[in-house]
Amino acid sequence: MSLPTPSLPMPLVVGDVVTKTGQAGPADGLPYTVTVNVRITGVDWGFGDGTTTTTSGIGSEGVGSDISHTYLRLGQPTVTVTVHWHGTFSVDGGPSQDIPGGDIEVTQSLGYTVREIHTVLN
Repeated sequence: MSLPTPSLPMPLVVGDVVTKTGQAGPADGLPYTVTVNVRITGVDWGFGDGTTTTTSGIGSEGVGSDISHTYLRLGQPTVTVTVHWHGTFSVDGGPSQDIPGGDIEVTQSLGYTVREIHTVLN
């Protein structure tokens, strides 16, 4: 499942922080340097079987991911992930300020088929 990221062109991603510096200015064309930092503040996972968890980041890709879930029965659950973002900006190296409008939440769902279950005896 791919997760949505904020629409900042060509970001530099460090861990779960996205940084973008660019030029902005008023109609008269005076340039300002604007630095935007967006970070993940939490991720809510719903596994479609009534089980949920919250993590501080999106985890790593592939085998050995730090986000995992064990299904107890076959089926077609819908996995839902909500990523919570917080953003700040600064102008010309000035103090950092929260981006107006508050934090952003982006939710994505994906149907998943549980095809095989293994029994483990303790």
